[in-house]
Amino acid sequence: MCGIDAQQAGTLLSNQTPGDCLKRVCDGLGHITEEPDDADIPDDFNDCTADSCFSGQPQHDPVLVGSGCVGAGNAKVCNAAGLCVECVVGSECASLVCAPDNSCAAPRCDDQVQNQTETDIDCGGPCSPCAVGQGCAGGTDCASGKCNVASCGEYTLLISETRPRGPGGGSDDFVELYNPLAVAVTMTDELNIATRSDAAGSYTVRWQPSAGQTIVVPAHGHFLVVGSAYSGTVAKDADLSSGISDKASIVLERGGTVIDAVCIYCGAVNPFGAGYSCEGSPFVLTGCTSNNADRGLERKPGAAAGNAQDSGDSATDFQIIVPALPQDLASAPTP
Repeated sequence: MCGIDAQQAGTLLSNQTPGDCLKRVCDGLGHITEEPDDADIPDDFNDCTADSCFSGQPQHDPVLVGSGCVGAGNAKVCNAAGLCVECVVGSECASLVCAPDNSCAAPRCDDQVQNQTETDIDCGGPCSPCAVGQGCAGGTDCASGKCNVASCGEYTLLISETRPRGPGGGSDDFVELYNPLAVAVTMTDELNIATRSDAAGSYTVRWQPSAGQTIVVPAHGHFLVVGSAYSGTVAKDADLSSGISDKASIVLERGGTVIDAVCIYCGAVNPFGAGYSCEGSPFVLTGCTSNNADRGLERKPGAAAGNAQDSGDSATDFQIIVPALPQDLASAPTP
């Protein structure tokens, strides 16, 4: 047999290596050789590979991604590389986030899923406040401070005091905002203050937070934006990009939606027609361009009582205050 004695040949032929895709045979020339045996399938003891032989070579091809497996620790599913890992998609994790290394990541406020006590995706609860229209459970979940049932409502910030000119002239101007709510409000770059004079053809943005900036106005707090010649003793919170006309419509808006507005002018003729945003009747001042007095146009009730009156009519809601009483983020809440 194979040119050697039967006992020796039998021993050599029967001494096969299991799972190597080969078998020992006589080559017809008196020798024992190996040839492919694709039925001699190897086992790599990996649930995530399909074991086979091809022309005498072991093959361990990855099984379908997402197939179940038993691996070390929390490994339970097969990835594209044929490894048993913890996850391949977020739904396989309690956090709903599967990291690039196929492990379940801890919840974060920037992972693009609602996976902790957030009230919407990456906002509310332990994360930053949600924008208008996103989900909420209470006012503190919303940048606007307003939660209408389960959705963040529109801002209710008010223009609380303004002065188109002061002792320093036409650029000694300011616009003050007031938060009438009992919770903080977060201003983002969606908001802006814009004005339009009686002679202008459109509104011009005078102030807007920079991209990505957030400004927190505390409950019953104020925010002060001032002109280049501002002479007040209260510190400014921001700067107007240019001055406010003596006869002007001043609006606070979010993404084109007017949140609050006030129109002021001097003289006998109301200059504000179509295209102007005025809440009710404009407030009529006396001595506009000639009056550099330290006086402000303040929303009622005023001073320590706060500035929350909002009937929708500027002539009713505002009053002259002498001297002006600008308040900023550092000022005490009112009331």
